[in-house]
Amino acid sequence: MEKRILLYFAFSFLLLTTACGKFIGVNSNPFELRYPVIRCGSKVQIADPDPNHTIGQFIDRQKGIRLMTPLVRLAPPKFMKDQEDLDYIAKMSGVVGNRIENKFLQDRWIVEVLPVNINQMDIDAQDQLLAGMMSTVVRPDTINYETWKVPAEFPRTDLPGYSLFLTIEGYIGINKVTGNSNTLTLFLIDNETRKITYSDFLVYECDVRNVDGLEKILDHAYRKLLGVRFPETLNAKK
Repeated sequence: MEKRILLYFAFSFLLLTTACGKFIGVNSNPFELRYPVIRCGSKVQIADPDPNHTIGQFIDRQKGIRLMTPLVRLAPPKFMKDQEDLDYIAKMSGVVGNRIENKFLQDRWIVEVLPVNINQMDIDAQDQLLAGMMSTVVRPDTINYETWKVPAEFPRTDLPGYSLFLTIEGYIGINKVTGNSNTLTLFLIDNETRKITYSDFLVYECDVRNVDGLEKILDHAYRKLLGVRFPETLNAKK
C-alpha cells in the first residue's frame, strides 16, 4: 500500500512538472511577452472594396487551382530591440504562410501547393512587380480581365489550370493610432493564357498572428472566388 502511494505521488509530480514545462515553454518567448498575440474580438472587421464594373470575369470550373507559395510580409512593432526580434518576424512570416497553405489543403480548395514564389526575387524587384499588379486591383473603378496579362517577370509554371497567388501584408500587435489593418490580395492566373482571370483585395483588422482572424479572412476571400466560379450557388442562397 505504501509503495502504491509513493508511485502515485511520483506520477503526479511527473505530470505537474511536464505540464509546467510546457506552460513555461509557450509563454517564455521574450518577443511575445512584450507583444502578446491580440484577440480579434467576436467579429473580424473586414473592408471589402470591389470595383464598380468587371469585364470578362470568368473562372473555368473544369480547371484545377494550385496555390503558389504565399508571400507574407509582416511589419514589426515600432520599437525593435535586437536581431532576435528580427528573427522572430522572419520566422512568424513563415508560420503565417504555412498556416495559409494548410488551410487551403485541409479544406480542399486547391489541387496542391506549388513551390513557386516571388521570394526568389530581390526586394526591389518584388516591390516593382507587386506595385504594377496592385495598381489594377486596389480600389479601381473598372477591371478588364480580357486584357489583364501577367507581367513577364512573374514566375511561371508549365502545369495546366490556374495558379493562385496570395499575399498578406500584416502588422504584429495593435497600433492604437492607425488601428491594426492587414491587407490580403489574391490573383488567379490562367497558366495557359498568362492572364489574370480573377483578383481580390481585402483589408481586415486583427493581429496577423491570430489564427482565428486569419482563417476568417481566408474563408471570406475564398467564398467570393467560389461565387464567381459557381454563380448558381449564390443565386440559390437568394
